[in-house]
This record gives sequence, structure tokens and C-alpha cells, in this order.
Amino acid sequence: MEAGTTINIGVCHNEPFVAAGLVEKLRRQRGFKLDSSLIGDSQLDQLVQSRADVVVADYESALRLLTVARRPRDRHGASAKVLILSGRETESEIRHAFKCGVYGYHILGGKPDDLFEGVRSVHRGTRYLCPAAARSLAQSVGGRDLTGRESDVLRLVTEGCCNKTVARRLAIAPDTVKGHMKAIFQKLEADNRTEAAAVAQRRGLLKQPGARV
Repeated sequence: MEAGTTINIGVCHNEPFVAAGLVEKLRRQRGFKLDSSLIGDSQLDQLVQSRADVVVADYESALRLLTVARRPRDRHGASAKVLILSGRETESEIRHAFKCGVYGYHILGGKPDDLFEGVRSVHRGTRYLCPAAARSLAQSVGGRDLTGRESDVLRLVTEGCCNKTVARRLAIAPDTVKGHMKAIFQKLEADNRTEAAAVAQRRGLLKQPGARV
């Protein structure tokens, strides 16, 4: 960050204790400026229209903020870059957030200095991932996503259903279930159902039908 540069920061977090600690730590950093009018999640429109350069938000608030930011604005409006601070750490959640337009992702429990660097990186227009989030994505590099049907099969298997029950529930043949399980093992590099379920859970692939990320 260039000498004399001030980063205007908004905080939009739904956990009061996290928000309070976050505001206190950010205010102590040289070059960071927090305006009390830009703190809280009740005035998303105000945050979008504000002069904030970076908004640090929880997962849900960040996505709502980006939705509001996509609405028509007057020509003087300016959208801040959003950095998520959240305990949500699966590969699918992180990828979804970036697809929605966030600029940075920091997982709760990480080092404060990493978060401060994240704010500075996002302000410069550089995408940011904290080390933990980077590791989560790195673990999936080279892996292949499951198809919708494979996800359905694995979800039922992890619920304790045998192949015949899975076949009946999905209205497919038992041999088809076996074929899907073979593909699942290959894609997740797993040797058995328990291992496949653990890998899928870690990567956030076991969403319930109709669930939102």
C-alpha cells in the first residue's frame, strides 16, 4: 500500500462478538479507516452506495450485499469490493462465493495479519485467499465433480441405504447404482463408501436436494 493511502472499510457481520472484535482490530491498523455508519448488516443499500473501498462481511451478508450491488444505481453510486470472513470452508462454498463476485475469502480462526493483508490485496484489486482457504481449494485440484445422479446416489448411501434401496428410491436398476458407485470411487479417489463420504463431505458435495450453497 502506498504511503498516505487510506482504505475506507465497512464491516457487515451477523455475529456481534465477531463484528466487535473485527472492528477493534481493523481500527488499530495504520491506513485503515472505519466509519461507524458503515458498520452493521441492516443497511446494505447504504453500504453499496457508500464510499467504502472494502467491505468485510460474513458469508450470507456478503452474498446479499453483492445482490443489492447488482441492482440499478444512480450514477454516483460505487460498489465496494467484498471480502468474506466466515467459518464456512468447503471447496464448493468458497468457489460459489467467488462466482458471486467476492474479491477475498478469509476463514475464521486464521491469523489477523493475513486478514489485514487480504484487505490491502482486495483494495488493490487482487483476489485474495487466506492460507486455509487456499489449501481447501488445492486439495480439489485435479479432482472431478460428481454428476447430479452420482450426488444423489452418494447422499443416499451415506444415509445408510443399500444398493437395492438406492435403486428403488431413485427408480433406477441396482446395476446402475453399482456403476455410479464405481465412478464415485474413481472421481473421489476413494476405496470404500466411508472414505467417499468423508471426501465428499470435506469438499461440500453432499448438499441436500434443493439446498442452497
